Amino acid sequence: MDKQALAIFIPILIFSIPVLGIIFSGLAKLARIKAEAQKGVGGEAMDRIAELEQQMHDLQRQLTETQERLDFAERVLAKPKS
Repeated sequence: MDKQALAIFIPILIFSIPVLGIIFSGLAKLARIKAEAQKGVGGEAMDRIAELEQQMHDLQRQLTETQERLDFAERVLAKPKS
């Protein structure tokens, strides 16, 4: 392969990777929606699952903040008093 063809091929490859990622993520979402529809999961159940996922993320965030505060308090208490 000559250098000019390679120079054209590289940008095409670089720009096609994100596009393919978007396409495949969309296809994965469609497959998940179809699978959920076949299982008979109703709209109310999906809303409840989304609500529970949001609550879980909030709790994880709060736990992380609490752990950071505890670490800070431990460092402050461990400092020798001058």
